[in-house]
Amino acid sequence: MRHVSTSLLLFVLLVTAAVAGARSTESPLPDPHELPYRIPLVHGEVSADGVLDESVWSDALVMKLEYEVRPGENVPPPVETEVLLAYGESDLLVAFKAYDPHPEEIRARMRDRDEIGSDDWVAINLDTFNDARQSFLLMCNPFGVQSDFTEVTGGGGSEWDTIWDSGGRIHEWGYAIEMVIPFSSLRFQRSAEDQIWGVDAIRSYPRNVRHHIGLFPRDRDNNCYLCQATKIIGFAGADPGRSIEIDPTISGIIAQEREDGDYGPFDDGDRDMNAGFTARWGITPNITLASTYNPDFSQIESDVFQLDVNTRWALYYPERRPFFLEGNDFFNSHDRLVYTRTVADPIWGAKITGKEGANGIGIFVAQDEYTSMLFPSAEGSEIESLERNSITGVARYKRDVGESSYIGATLTDRESMNDPNGEHYGNRVGSLDATIDINQNNRVKLQLMNSWTEYPAIIQENYEQDESISGEATRAVYVHDTRNWDSWAYSVRRHSDFRADAGFINMTDAATYGSGTDYTFYSDADNWYSNIGIGSEAEVTSTYDHRRPLERQINGYLWGNGPMQSWVNFWGEFERTWYEGEEYITDSMWLSGGFFPHPNVYADLGFGFGKEIDYSNNRPGVYWEIDSELQWLAGRNLRIDLSHTYNQLETRPGRLYAANISRVRCVYQFNRRMFVRAIVQNVHYDFNKAVYDDPDDVDDVYQRIASQLLFSYTVNPQTVIYIGYSDNIRAYDNNPLAQTDRVFFFKLGYAWVV
Repeated sequence: MRHVSTSLLLFVLLVTAAVAGARSTESPLPDPHELPYRIPLVHGEVSADGVLDESVWSDALVMKLEYEVRPGENVPPPVETEVLLAYGESDLLVAFKAYDPHPEEIRARMRDRDEIGSDDWVAINLDTFNDARQSFLLMCNPFGVQSDFTEVTGGGGSEWDTIWDSGGRIHEWGYAIEMVIPFSSLRFQRSAEDQIWGVDAIRSYPRNVRHHIGLFPRDRDNNCYLCQATKIIGFAGADPGRSIEIDPTISGIIAQEREDGDYGPFDDGDRDMNAGFTARWGITPNITLASTYNPDFSQIESDVFQLDVNTRWALYYPERRPFFLEGNDFFNSHDRLVYTRTVADPIWGAKITGKEGANGIGIFVAQDEYTSMLFPSAEGSEIESLERNSITGVARYKRDVGESSYIGATLTDRESMNDPNGEHYGNRVGSLDATIDINQNNRVKLQLMNSWTEYPAIIQENYEQDESISGEATRAVYVHDTRNWDSWAYSVRRHSDFRADAGFINMTDAATYGSGTDYTFYSDADNWYSNIGIGSEAEVTSTYDHRRPLERQINGYLWGNGPMQSWVNFWGEFERTWYEGEEYITDSMWLSGGFFPHPNVYADLGFGFGKEIDYSNNRPGVYWEIDSELQWLAGRNLRIDLSHTYNQLETRPGRLYAANISRVRCVYQFNRRMFVRAIVQNVHYDFNKAVYDDPDDVDDVYQRIASQLLFSYTVNPQTVIYIGYSDNIRAYDNNPLAQTDRVFFFKLGYAWVV
């Protein structure tokens, strides 16, 4: 407790001292010499079809995008673009005129939502609180296909999936976009008086290189992008309304498995019909309550297979489920204390997110069918999941300080339920964190954490855990960011008994210290390169008490971007690793690159080689790996993605294993609302049992083929029809492949907005 109290006092003193010197702003209003643009109130309807024939556009504020900000640095753009802004009683109205001297070269395909990255696109970025901390980014490709995200100053953000209308059309002069964004889909301060918002309009123009064009010049020597945004004034009396949305769903599933192992007959199958709902209520214009009951996520795209041979650490998979993604940035801190994938099969969930003035909150509670735990250590981690219900709760508070600094606090709690032996499992974490922007080039990040954990007897026995443990962790990062130079230094320390079971902390009993620097050379689109970077980093890791080394490494890297939207990256590392009392040389290198040889084809290739540890037999080895990817955009409707990874490890007695992981993803997009998607993944491991110390630990061959077929019709992110099928095929040793399970499912959802 004395150590915790001392760390807490040190944390408070550091935050207080840093905040005292942090950037601050006297008023949310802009410099009077840079008056904001007046956005007009208009009356009339807009049909979002990309024609721009409505009378309201003749009264709109018109601004030109006059600066190419990447790769050129605030130079005249290669094409002309205009953005038109107005607002009505209930909507923000945005239109773009994207002129193009060669409209036949416009890159536009029918896409699913949030998949427009390689197309031409335009976007509006809104800092609705005018505080340079968070913005709402809404994007469209030339057909009006939508993407939307929230972005946070200093990095981060999340997918958004709000409800708005858009349309686009290609003309002989270029293309036009119309957006109708309900105020109920945005967060902003309700006021009878004028409001000032920060805004950027962006055009991405991909040709030989991808040009990014914006409203204002970007100062690359200033790490606060939103601080430089153009200001607009208006929205007097704008009302987000009651912001009530109820999304009922009906889903059905038929799941079958083999009765007698992998080669017996299929059982009759489980047939379930379930009703569920997700609801959202704007308690205030800026605070949202969301809840879900019996959610169905069967339509979510399957996780990409990852190599899980000869690994020490639990694998991390990104969150894809919409309920958990929405407002996820409110729960972020410097360490990953909140990882919603730990809620594997939710029965119900509720969360409150939002911001009032300088205060941001995030509260999340969910009940899960399972209780999952992660057991980290200095040399590896393990995962266990018990078939008993659990409750996960998270509360986070952030207080803005100065112009872009903050202090925050996080509490997490996970508790098991209905334990058959009446035993208790619980994990609680308390955390204080801060980000202090000392000036436009220097940033400090601090975090202090402590955890308390209780384990039931089965966990104590199987994973050698004590009944009750507690431990602390700290993180400190300093970043110096300028136009060309980036430098950083960091310290991460975690006690052996620190646990964060509502998050994803893979390594404990470790103290890591590191620093690095890199330099970027900028060019422009007319040169043979757009930018080139070179850098290096050194890092030392030991046990928490510094008595035993774990890793020591120094690496160097070189990267660049050039013609045909190409990129290349070289990375090399000199490393020493200590594992189970032995010292190993684990030097390695990686070379990768990618480009668009044709507007409809993207390819990349990576090659890695180096020394590695054979963790199964505790001996040195040599690995090499090839990663490849090919994307083919066949016309405007069909997309085919192919990827393959090959990895093998050689030891002195011979080859230990060879692994092949392949993935094929095909999507036919009929229109903006309807598509059919097929995914097939294959993992194939060949093991050389003769070189294992214990050959019974492995099979000669392991193979798994997973497939998913989905039909989707989507009116908006919540009004949907899904019909799908998925299965798994496996083979062990020299047995033939056999289908082990199969699932048929459907889901109907409707968004009822009040």
